Amino acid sequence: MRENISTPVVVIDCPRNRIRIHRNGLHLLGDPDYIILMVNPANLTFAILPSTKLHIAHAVHRGKIARSQCFELYSKPFIRQLCHVCPGWNGTERFRVAGEYIREENVIRFDLIKAEERSVQL
Repeated sequence: MRENISTPVVVIDCPRNRIRIHRNGLHLLGDPDYIILMVNPANLTFAILPSTKLHIAHAVHRGKIARSQCFELYSKPFIRQLCHVCPGWNGTERFRVAGEYIREENVIRFDLIKAEERSVQL
């Protein structure tokens, strides 16, 4: 499946406990200074929401995004949660997931059932 340039995409790199959020997704959210990642285990989705500075928010560093195509954050607890709720994920894979931007709620939702496994480069 080929996505539109404005389709938000993330790469979930389980072995490295890394989430790569492509820059266009952050642009859709209005280039927030902070984001929150949320998991819904009932329907196997996760979401990215813009936020104000809270203890659960991740700071988005503008300088890092300007030099690359994505924003990376590392979270062992988040990756463990995803591996726990997703059938067949054992923590050694890397996945690419296209999401959908929901304008009315200013949120990006990712359906983890549609995650595409990618080979892990060592």
